[in-house]
Amino acid sequence: MTFRSPKLKSCTMASYQVSEEECRQCVLAIKRIGINFLAIDFDMTLVDCHTQGKWNGSVDLLGSKVRPFFKMIVPLAMNQGVKVAIVTKSPQVKVIQAVLSEVFPDCGAYIPVRGHPSKGDFVWEYQGTGSRAGKQMHMASAAEELNLNEGE
Repeated sequence: MTFRSPKLKSCTMASYQVSEEECRQCVLAIKRIGINFLAIDFDMTLVDCHTQGKWNGSVDLLGSKVRPFFKMIVPLAMNQGVKVAIVTKSPQVKVIQAVLSEVFPDCGAYIPVRGHPSKGDFVWEYQGTGSRAGKQMHMASAAEELNLNEGE
């Protein structure tokens, strides 16, 4: 995994493997402290590459880039009632939705994706009065959708 910051050009961190039991314990811990929503970035977080919002490879290939940790924790969290959304600056929402459906066949369709709000293949607008900094409006919009769908 490579991290970039304004002060450091890049640094590499060794991959850390977690077990399914560790993921289960993580989900129980977040439930215990009252977390009920996970907003996950896509590029270099859910997947181990950066698509630059221009992925032209197959959905299968991009799906193979989903990190093992997320392959385990997303369904475990959702099965425990924790809501999950993908928040990204990428305009390729339909590609990301296809990856989620492939990697998480039982729950991918229930994960809202909020990409670039005015570009790409899924344009959306946040009407709330909350912060618009960073991905705050992405998270708020996804949370609103999840809350609306909860009653269905």
